[in-house]
Amino acid sequence: MDDRAANVETPESIATIDLATLAHTAPTEARLATLGALERACRTSGVFYVRNHGVPAGVIERSVALLDEFFDLPDAERMKIAIGAGESNGYVPLDRSGGEYNDSLSCIGALDSMGAEASSLLPRPNDNKWPERPAGLRECIAEYMHAMHDVGCTLLSAMAESVGASPTWFDDVVGPRDAGAFRARRYPPQRSPSAAVGTAAHEDGPPLALIVQSEVSGLETFIEGRGFVGIPEVPGTLVCQLGLLFSRVTNDRFRPNLHRVVNRDPDLERRSSIYWFPFRTDAIIRTMPTCESSEHPTRYAPIRYDRYLREWIDGLE
Repeated sequence: MDDRAANVETPESIATIDLATLAHTAPTEARLATLGALERACRTSGVFYVRNHGVPAGVIERSVALLDEFFDLPDAERMKIAIGAGESNGYVPLDRSGGEYNDSLSCIGALDSMGAEASSLLPRPNDNKWPERPAGLRECIAEYMHAMHDVGCTLLSAMAESVGASPTWFDDVVGPRDAGAFRARRYPPQRSPSAAVGTAAHEDGPPLALIVQSEVSGLETFIEGRGFVGIPEVPGTLVCQLGLLFSRVTNDRFRPNLHRVVNRDPDLERRSSIYWFPFRTDAIIRTMPTCESSEHPTRYAPIRYDRYLREWIDGLE
C-alpha cells in the first residue's frame, strides 16, 4: 500500500461544480463564482463533484443495473469474454496475486473509425467483447458514453474560460462523440484489518475521468499536507478527475489527480464506472497562451496526443 496513506480522512470539502450555473444564461455573478470555484479545484486537488450535469438519471440507473447483472453472472459466463494476452478490451477476472483487488469490464468507443488512421504509436486494441447477457448492455454503454462526452465538452470549455482562454480553446482537439474509453470495476468486501488496494495510486493520462460510484466508499485522492482523502458518493453527482495532460496545457497551473481505491467495507462490494474523455490522436497538445508569459515560460514543448499517450503508457510499465 502507498506509504502516503497513513491516515485516510473524509474531506472537509471537495468542490462541487454546478453546471447549471455555467450556462451562459445563468446570472453573471453566479457564473463567475462557479468559474472561480472550478479554477481553484483544478489548481489545488484536480478533483471535484459535478452536479446538474445533464446525464439523464435513467441512463445512469440503467447502466448500473445492467452492469450489476453482468458482475452477478456465474464466473464461467463472464470468462467467455475474458481479455487475452495483448488485449485491452473485455473482462479482467479477480486476481488476488495481481497487486490490485478488483475485476472489471472494459471497452473503447469508435473502434470502427480508428481503422487506417489508428496511430502506430499506440497499441491497437482488440475488438470490444460483449457478453450474451444481459441483453442491451452494449447499447446502454454507448448511450452512457455519448452523454458523458457531452459533460466533458462542457467542462473543458469552462476550464479554458476559468484561466482566461477562449471557451472554444479545446474544440479542435476533442475526439468524436462516440469515442472515449469505459471501464466498470467491482471491488470485493474485505474483512482483513489491512485492506488490500483495489486500484493502486496513479494519475490518469487522458484529460478527464468521469466517475459514477456506488454508495460503498473507497475512492481516495491525495491532497498535499493531508494525505489520502476519501471521496464518498454524493447522490446525483459525478466525480471528475484531471489527468496529467492538464499539467501540459496549463503549464502546471492545474494539477493532475493522484488517486486510488480501497474498499474497506467488510460486507459490501464497491462498484463504479469510469469514462475517459477522448482527444484526437493527431491533435497537437500545447500550453494555453494565458498560462505562459515572459516571466513564466512554458515548461512543455508541443506534442501530438498519440505521442503523449505513448510516453504515459511507457511510464506505467
